[in-house]
Order: sequence, then structure tokens, then C-alpha cells
Amino acid sequence: MAADYTPSDDLLAAIKAFDHAEEQLKSAKEALRAAIGHEMLTRPEATTGTLARQVKWSEETLRGIRSEFKVPLKRPPTVRSIKDAG
Repeated sequence: MAADYTPSDDLLAAIKAFDHAEEQLKSAKEALRAAIGHEMLTRPEATTGTLARQVKWSEETLRGIRSEFKVPLKRPPTVRSIKDAG
């Protein structure tokens, strides 16, 4: 029966390696997000568009990082609410 199943050493090793790789990926993503935030804060030419081409993430993702790191906008928004017109 299935209750008697014991995973092989190969499977257990593969699971351990996979879990380790996931931890490394998470750590690398956090480091990349921090580097992107720092780049946006310190380099005026580092826009969401230019960085998106470098890291191959969407501009929307980079706008989220910009917001997370409280990076000021490079220019004021050009779109206003229709409520402001009246």
C-alpha cells in the first residue's frame, strides 16, 4: 500500500537541491530589487523604461519598485482627474 512508501535518496536529494535553489532565487530577487531601487534613487537617467530593458521585467513591476523605495517622479504627472476640471 501507499502508506509503506519511502522516498529514495535520489528523490530526497533532488527535493533538497530544489528547495535550496528556490531560497537562492528569492535572495537574488530581493538583492536585484534593492539594486534597482538604489539605481533609481541615485541615477537620474535610470528610468523604468531603461531599467526594464536591462532586467527584462515589466515597467509595471519597476513602477512598483519605484514606489516601494519612495523614488520621486522625474516629472509631474501629465494626466489629471476629470474632477479637477470643474
